[in-house]
Amino acid sequence: MGQLFLPKETTELLNGLGSEMDNAYLGWYRYASYDTQNQKKKKIKPFSYYSKRERIFSKADVDLLKTQNQRMSRIAQTMPFLQLYTICQTSRWAIGIGGTSPYGNLQIITLHPLYGLPYLPASALKGLIRRCWIDQYYESSESRANKDPAFVHLFGFVEDRINGDKSKKGALIFFDSYPKAGSEGKLVKDIITPHYPRYYDEFGKKPPTDDQSPIPIEFLCLENFTFTIRIGAHLSLPADTEDKLRDVIKRAFSEYGIGGKTASGYGRGLIISHDK
Repeated sequence: MGQLFLPKETTELLNGLGSEMDNAYLGWYRYASYDTQNQKKKKIKPFSYYSKRERIFSKADVDLLKTQNQRMSRIAQTMPFLQLYTICQTSRWAIGIGGTSPYGNLQIITLHPLYGLPYLPASALKGLIRRCWIDQYYESSESRANKDPAFVHLFGFVEDRINGDKSKKGALIFFDSYPKAGSEGKLVKDIITPHYPRYYDEFGKKPPTDDQSPIPIEFLCLENFTFTIRIGAHLSLPADTEDKLRDVIKRAFSEYGIGGKTASGYGRGLIISHDK
């Protein structure tokens, strides 16, 4: 097989990156350059913002946020039913942590694969609100909720092959949520320190003794952002849906939290405005 070449424009772009990259997804997830000074032992050379404790949005990021929020707004406005909730962070959020990085001990949060922007996936929002709704109105019983036509009408139903029940599409439509362009938020590094690494790595075969060396694990968080949550519907809804949604969303962000490490206080937020 002959030698393969990258397109000229791609090669020029990669050579010109140096120690900077605007797209945080590529910088943390995909692209890793090597320090070629030491030929015997090549070391990954991270981007300059990797070594910092935080990353503030650039002007290009802010412009992208404006564009994405405008796009979400245009789509949402086509819905016959639409609710908008502005949520501000009251603690750090760790959305989707667990992704691997070429830089080793770093867990990545959910970043948009094209734009490198942090965002709340629609599936995460629906899962959080659905769980809170079941806890609040059905005493935490999933089976009771799925037997209620009103609940199935809102959130849908996944096929139950045992009982022969077919999947149904819910009326509520959840949208991806991006930070507001005017937010003064930032991506920050936090640390998890498992004190008994051999105990965890070997699934309890080794006891959690004090002679094991803790290995800090860094993970990314969102801090001080403001998000616009958009929830629409393509079908008619019961009259009390708006009030229930507002109560559930308030409880979901203030008590449950979104993302990971919610038991440690992460993922909390506060509704600062609600519009139709």
